[in-house]
Amino acid sequence: MATPWADERSLPATLQPCCQYRSISEASVADILADGVRGHLVPRLTTAARTELTEVQEILQSVVLTEEDDRRTCPLSTDRQLQCRDNLHKKGVVDDPVCELCKIAPETCTHLLLDCPFAHQIWTRLGYITDRCAASRIWELRRSPAVPAKHSECMVLLVCWHICKHRNEVIFQQLPPSTSRMIAACKEHANLWKFRLKIADRPIAEAWCQALCSM
Repeated sequence: MATPWADERSLPATLQPCCQYRSISEASVADILADGVRGHLVPRLTTAARTELTEVQEILQSVVLTEEDDRRTCPLSTDRQLQCRDNLHKKGVVDDPVCELCKIAPETCTHLLLDCPFAHQIWTRLGYITDRCAASRIWELRRSPAVPAKHSECMVLLVCWHICKHRNEVIFQQLPPSTSRMIAACKEHANLWKFRLKIADRPIAEAWCQALCSM
């Protein structure tokens, strides 16, 4: 149960005594809300665990689950976690913040993932509309008609991940920028990612591959 906490630590690290007494290691939040957190702990608790149990129960009272898709921000698209050159420049790690791919603008997260001519070309050829979209709202990209709505956020994450990997290849391996190389890598991983989907949903990943093949 490694759910992000308010101070960015996991629940086991934040509430150690209580989590040590859980009886089911892989219960979902929906399971906890339905059954009550006490039903997922062993019968006998220490004093510290009982104290934390009260805290957890109070927190769960404010949790509301919906049927909407999970739109939490991916770490790749947050300025705090992605070590783009703009962040590294602010920390004094690099001499300038200019993007290594285009040599035109500072490499912010939004520039790297969306606005850089290289990234913009990838998204455009896939049929996505990136105009006026920021990295922090990358899930709001207008979806390509070739990409199924279900699990479409996975396709966005796949492309973002490979834009970052491609950028690292250019910087650290001195490889030339190449859309064909990046698309081939995307297709390879799309074929692997489909095995993380339910069998009934695997044709969705095949549609991702078809969209990538059409580029």
